[in-house]
Formats: sequence, C-alpha cells, structure tokens
Amino acid sequence: PSDFGCYLSAVIPFSLIAFFGKFIGKKYLRFLFLGLFTLLFICLMLTVSRGAWFAFIASMLLMCIWIKALGVLFLIIGLFIIITQQFYDPYLKERLTKFFILEEQSSKDRLMIWGVAKNMFISRPWVGVGIGTFMFNFDRFLTKVYPYGIPYAHNCYLQMAAETGIIGLVSFLTILALFFYKGIRVLTKKEMSFSWYVLLAILASVLGYSVQMGLDTNFYSLDLGMLFWLLLGAGVAAMKLASVNSTNVKVEI
Repeated sequence: PSDFGCYLSAVIPFSLIAFFGKFIGKKYLRFLFLGLFTLLFICLMLTVSRGAWFAFIASMLLMCIWIKALGVLFLIIGLFIIITQQFYDPYLKERLTKFFILEEQSSKDRLMIWGVAKNMFISRPWVGVGIGTFMFNFDRFLTKVYPYGIPYAHNCYLQMAAETGIIGLVSFLTILALFFYKGIRVLTKKEMSFSWYVLLAILASVLGYSVQMGLDTNFYSLDLGMLFWLLLGAGVAAMKLASVNSTNVKVEI
C-alpha cells in the first residue's frame, strides 16, 4: 500500500495540472482529468498510508503557490474529509483521527528501527557501514527485541546516512537541492508555457516523493527508484524547454 501510495502521489499532480493548466483546448478533456484525479485520490485514501498522505499534502501546497484555484480545491477536499469522516471504514477513520499521533504499534516499530539506523550511522558517520548492508548489520545495533524479521530503515535518508555516511547523504541531498533551486527559478521567471506546467507537476511529484522517503522505503523499491530518477530527468528537460519557450503556449488536444 505504501509503494502504491507513492506512485499515486507522484501521478496526481499531472492530473491536476491537466485540469488547471491553460494548454488543453477542449473543456470536456479537462473534466475527464478531474475525474481521473478523483479516482486517484480515492485510491490514495484507501492505501491508508500516512507517508503517502503527507506526500500528497506537500505536493498540493507547492502547486498552490502558483495555481491559486488549486488552493480552493485543496480546502474543499479537507472540509469534505472532515464532514464525511464519520461514514468511513473504522480503520481509515482511526488513521485520519490520529494522523499526527505515533502511538500504534507500526509507528513504535519504526521509531525502534530509526534508532538502529541512528546508531549505525554514529558508528561510521563519514562513509557509513557500506551500501546495501543495512539489513546485514541490523542485529548488531539492535538494543531491543524486534520480532518481525530484518527490515529496511523506513526512512530512506536515515538508511543512506547509515550505509553511505555524511558523504553519501550530502551528495544525494545536493542533487535534490539543486534540482528544486533551478526548477523554482524557472517557475518564477518564465511564462506559463506547456513546459512550465509540466515542470510544476514534476517538482510537485518529486517533493511529495522526497517527503515520503522520510517515512517509507519507496526509494529502495526498484520500480519506484527508477520512477524517481525518471522524474528528475524529465524535470531537467522541462526546465530547458521552459527556458527556451517563454511564450504562453496553448496546446489543442
């Protein structure tokens, strides 16, 4: 469910951009994309993945900076969830009610795993214990009994720090920082062309993905890891195209 939620949170910004963007000429197509967003959002809710929900919120907030009408939709969604929450499945209702409370067993387990990752990082802070060896070294740094088998860190940044140290983690974060810095500069300085809208959707997707990496294992899924680098590559291409084509382009579909 968490991996599916990561995929959904990465795709949802594109459906919203297709609805709010000014590059689709036929109105009925816009409402088809709005229907697609509704379906994807329902699926996202049913994953009951708190990490994916945080990813969705982060991506929405980023897009709201440039698309004000999206902020109205975001508010409507929040109010709708609050009003209809009493009719939801008990597990979904409880998850929403305790959205920011880490008291269930899965949250306690993650806090324990994060403690192991922290101890692993402290043991070799500069270069880490070795790429791909987190699970191999897990038992060495475990201070309490963990009955569920050897896990991932459920925090991709902590796992990077444990396996590759400060050098590896800072290198990765530098890539992300440069990507957002250059992308936001393009959004701020260029006109709203087709490439501009695509870039906004990609930045929102990558931001959501990056937020969920702090709570889940999505970066260590082969498919989702490839999706991350695909989004970054497409984002760089969109930056270049938006810089070249600074006129407002309307694409009739």
